[in-house]
Amino acid sequence: MNGNNEPSERCGETGRLLDSYLGNELPEEQAREVHNHLEGCARCSLLASNIQRIRESLKRSVERETAPPHLREAIVHRIAGEAARPKILQFHVLPRWSYAVAAALLVLVLGWGVLRLTTPDPSPDRGTLAELSQTEGILKIGMGDHIFCAVRHHNDERAQDVEQMVKGLGPTYAGLLPVMRENLHDFNVVVAHTCSFEGRRFIHLILRRDGRIVSLAITRKQRESFRAAGSHPAAEVSGIPLFQARLQELQEYQVTGFETDRFLAFLVSDLDGASNLRIASSIAPDVGRFLSGIPG
Repeated sequence: MNGNNEPSERCGETGRLLDSYLGNELPEEQAREVHNHLEGCARCSLLASNIQRIRESLKRSVERETAPPHLREAIVHRIAGEAARPKILQFHVLPRWSYAVAAALLVLVLGWGVLRLTTPDPSPDRGTLAELSQTEGILKIGMGDHIFCAVRHHNDERAQDVEQMVKGLGPTYAGLLPVMRENLHDFNVVVAHTCSFEGRRFIHLILRRDGRIVSLAITRKQRESFRAAGSHPAAEVSGIPLFQARLQELQEYQVTGFETDRFLAFLVSDLDGASNLRIASSIAPDVGRFLSGIPG
């Protein structure tokens, strides 16, 4: 298998066909072409494995949970609206599998049944349950932006250049680029911009390494606070508490959150929980200082 990390034109075509290929929906000749490319391309083979894991996780989730009719209808309308909406320049037309993933994950992110924090206490009292619910709700803010933005860019292997990133972040937040690069030497920042999810504005940096994807998503508080929720941190670094969640149904994703007086910051990845927490610990002090220095 070719271990070359540079995507080719054939990689882009294969990426657009992967969902149909994995669903056995392609004509025989086209399926054979995709198969042959996957046999020789480590990058696309890893992407196919990631998509297949997501498909299987979503299938398990759907089998266990049934959304009410009004929620199913809302999701269908949302997908239709997204498909019809013109795409801005930095977002490319999505392959069909991305909409399927986004639709199913919308149910999860909005909290319908299957997205829950694990807790070592098998019989938590009402106070603990209320605390977990509030903490989970805050962490889902960052998870939602990661799913609807980073998953899209993860399917498109092209990276922005520095000029595009600086422009995308704007003068207020462009200083986050050297902060991330100084603290995460083994990851490459490939996308940096502002984006919106559920009517909320995010500063979003997307990093990759060996097919893994990591998001730093930052948003201004709207009265949310881990401290006000009485949340118990998973760790603390330089006086900054870190709060972490594990997805029971989608084991690929981990989210760790921390806060300043005016901002919420989330580190979301498809790494294991310990690695996600380690990365969050390495960036939290400098990212926290940077955000605290932003006027107004």
